[in-house]
Amino acid sequence: MKRFAALLLCACTATAQVIPNPATFPAIVVGGATGGSQGAGTINATGIYINGVAIGTGSSTAFYVSPYGSDSNPGTLAQPFLTLAKAQTAMQGSTYTKTTYLRGGTYSLTTPLALVTADSGETWSYYAPDGYDAPILDGGSSSSTTGYNLITIDGATGITINGLTMQNFEVFAVGLHGGPAESGVFFPNSTSAANNTTIENCIIQNGYAAPQGAFPIDAIFQIGTVTNTTIANNAILNQYGAGITIIDKSAATNQGQNYAGLLIKNNAILYTNTQQGDSGAIYLVNRFQNSSPSIITNNFIRDYQGVASTGTTSTPRDIAFYLDDGSQGVTITGNVVGNTGHVVNSYLGTNSGTSILWTNGGNNITFSGNIADLSTSPQIVDAVYAPADFSSKSMSGNVVTGNIFIGKWSGSQETWGAGIGPHAYPESVGIVVPTISNNLYYNYGSGSLDTTGNLTNGSDVSPITSTNPNLSGATYTGSTFVTIQGGWGPPGYTLPSGTTPSYSQ
Repeated sequence: MKRFAALLLCACTATAQVIPNPATFPAIVVGGATGGSQGAGTINATGIYINGVAIGTGSSTAFYVSPYGSDSNPGTLAQPFLTLAKAQTAMQGSTYTKTTYLRGGTYSLTTPLALVTADSGETWSYYAPDGYDAPILDGGSSSSTTGYNLITIDGATGITINGLTMQNFEVFAVGLHGGPAESGVFFPNSTSAANNTTIENCIIQNGYAAPQGAFPIDAIFQIGTVTNTTIANNAILNQYGAGITIIDKSAATNQGQNYAGLLIKNNAILYTNTQQGDSGAIYLVNRFQNSSPSIITNNFIRDYQGVASTGTTSTPRDIAFYLDDGSQGVTITGNVVGNTGHVVNSYLGTNSGTSILWTNGGNNITFSGNIADLSTSPQIVDAVYAPADFSSKSMSGNVVTGNIFIGKWSGSQETWGAGIGPHAYPESVGIVVPTISNNLYYNYGSGSLDTTGNLTNGSDVSPITSTNPNLSGATYTGSTFVTIQGGWGPPGYTLPSGTTPSYSQ
């Protein structure tokens, strides 16, 4: 600071300009301070000026937005913009400044923030002194026919969304798209690939999506060529449909799209699939089977089965990890699937049944080191393996090993999937049998957990059935059989109450 102050004095006129002590700068509030006229060679809370021309701000590499700002302001910390659109225009017009900090408060959106190729490299972030998730983007939705979506990323690369609360949206909070047009699901234009997106430390709540064609959508939705996406440390809750939906393509003419490099980690996903049916807390589709690798690790999922009587499809099943239509190269490890309050009896229909894992036509899927609560009803399927409708893929290289499955009921487990049962692992004829081994099964009641599949060699070849995993508390801690990292959601986030673990009932 001393060297820069000397530079300012040398640039001034013969009349010396007093440089104020930084300790006397006025405090910055959410509404921002109103800067006065700037003389030659001054430093104040608004910024750094030479002869009245701003050469720096509170952060010379960022713009600021506040619900109490004005779009007539320069977008500094003390004089922030009012709207996200103004900040977007400013970043598009800047060679170097590609970050906008959102001050705390509510931003009521009447149109989505639409990030396109010209927005590549932008970061939209909370302002650290305000705290994580202090800025609230609100779409005003209270049903599937009211309000707005919040953010679209269409052909933009290197976008970061960090520490925002996004709530009350019609279909999705963040929608990502790259490649050919997907007009049936909100992206009518072809564009470039959308790579290297990060969505982190956000609270995403109250989504009202109705079913969109064949796919469940809500909260975070991605389609097309969108690679190396990281979805981390978010809290996703209260969704009509899925928590996270990742699809390579919808339109039949779109060929070769992929989402390679997907990483979903450290998220809390709570109260999903409350209306749509045939959905997943995490839902993936990879019809071209070209999106390896994808990693889903250290997420906490609970209450992922909606009330069946209010479902809007003929198939009321809901699933924690739904790997549909050829998903391949997916590693699911170190996650906790907690209890769910509305189990669908799996023998009600050939495609019904709440499940931990459902795989249609998938290859090279590893499910290991997870904890799964099968509830107090003996109806939740451990894992279902069925060929995808569009494909004759044999489903090879799939592995289920080293997991903990628990429940609390009397009698035997009676689970069906794809019209097959009662087995823990329903498997369609014609697939390559998955490798199932060394999983721990424990019933806290007087009943038993199933360890079998229906195909030859399709059962757990080395089940552990007499060892108490010593799980306790609302987050299933205490086991030495698997390693769970914890720390779900944004820093400091506390999981809200929900359906308690089966062993606590």
